[in-house]
Amino acid sequence: MGVIRPDFGSAVFKPDFINIGTNVYRYIIRADKWMPTGTCYDQNAKRDVKIVNSGSSDPNVIWLFTHMGFDNSYVIQNAYSNDYLCYEGNCASQAKITTSNKLTSKCYWYVAYYNGLCKLVAKDSVASGNWLVIDCKDGSSTPGTQLQLYGNWGPNDSNGNAQLFNIYTVENYQQPPKPPKVELTVPDVVTVDRKSVV
Repeated sequence: MGVIRPDFGSAVFKPDFINIGTNVYRYIIRADKWMPTGTCYDQNAKRDVKIVNSGSSDPNVIWLFTHMGFDNSYVIQNAYSNDYLCYEGNCASQAKITTSNKLTSKCYWYVAYYNGLCKLVAKDSVASGNWLVIDCKDGSSTPGTQLQLYGNWGPNDSNGNAQLFNIYTVENYQQPPKPPKVELTVPDVVTVDRKSVV
């Protein structure tokens, strides 16, 4: 029988938001297992954000954090796709964490300091008073585990390990240049005596 993780229904724990810089590339690593998060190369699930293999250093596990100075929130983009980290559907517990090529209110996050580590808090949930954070579904840390929104566990609850991340600096990362745009031109073709002549 699996472990039941009841949703957080009592008083909401409110950590402090921090500024980790702007336009910085970071890994988002589940702290207790040192497992990075990233998007999928699988075309059927390419927007899903999951736990990936710890040895991976591909751009799909690298995230660009851009600070919004007016309210201390962040927009977070995947270095592989340039898509924005967001949640799917309503801002509610168990909403799937995905990416989107459209910047909406679902794409804004606070970085919360939490006993030396970090949590990522959905900005929309702060406005509504729910304080939902990014969480590893079912508390799992195995590769392929889907990330989701979930109630914010308090500082003394071991269930909170699934919500604690190292926002780890990627040293000297430079996004690879996009391939040049190729334009093809088709020469005019003139038909003479049923033969094509260029």
